[in-house]
Amino acid sequence: MLGMTACRTSNTMPVMDVSGQDWSLTQGQVLWQINRRQALLAADFLLATNRSGDFKLALSKNPLPLADAGLVAGHWWIHYGAGSYSSAGTGHAPTHFSLFLIAPALEGRHVEPPWRFSWVTSSRWRLMNPITGENLEGINLP
Repeated sequence: MLGMTACRTSNTMPVMDVSGQDWSLTQGQVLWQINRRQALLAADFLLATNRSGDFKLALSKNPLPLADAGLVAGHWWIHYGAGSYSSAGTGHAPTHFSLFLIAPALEGRHVEPPWRFSWVTSSRWRLMNPITGENLEGINLP
């Protein structure tokens, strides 16, 4: 996490259609370790949320999209890389995907075990799964 504040957020975040509803945007940076064997991956994130609990999340490393996930009106989706993995469905989003937990955690909602969420400072946070070793450390930018 050290040095994340020195990174420059790219100006080419993915375009999100957040028109037509009361959306709130959060932009930041994240270090993502998918499991204990993988190296840390630094990325920019853009998170759009609304009052009904819907969200859209995009992670990118300029110029490449890394992942996006969302839950809107009971429909969820997740995409990794350039089409390397995609899944979608209706109802509750699967909690084994960390990307579905970021928005609820940042809004103060409970994260189900084995996931753990904590605020490190008022703008830095950590989401981790001690069983799989997946770890995300993020910073929300003003």
